[in-house]
Amino acid sequence: MRGEKVRKIDFDDYRWNKRPLFIFSPTGDREDYGKQLRDLSSRKNAIDDRDMIVHLVLEKGNSFAGDLPLEREAVRQLRDKFAVSPLDFLVILMGKDGGVKLRRKEYTAMSDIFDLIDGMPMRKREMREKNEDE
Repeated sequence: MRGEKVRKIDFDDYRWNKRPLFIFSPTGDREDYGKQLRDLSSRKNAIDDRDMIVHLVLEKGNSFAGDLPLEREAVRQLRDKFAVSPLDFLVILMGKDGGVKLRRKEYTAMSDIFDLIDGMPMRKREMREKNEDE
């Protein structure tokens, strides 16, 4: 809803619907965070095609789940769930099954993330079904 902030992430809402990608950073001015954002910004169609939702989780600064701002409570929840220190830069990808598929403490090229997703059995099925519909 417009104007509202997300207080808590409900992971059950994502299961079998979305592939959450979490980008954790202490602040928005880190070089690795900036590089990750630049790579993300040029890939919106590819992100949408893979049913991804991007979470930008900052210790200091504004955090988001997709286009929705996250309250500090949601930021704490995510840091606790994934055991992420407020000082760490971390990229985490979850599959639609809710499992962690990637966890890296460095910039990760979106092409590498897409390759990982495209190799998943569920994604292969999605691509086959999409081709059959065309």
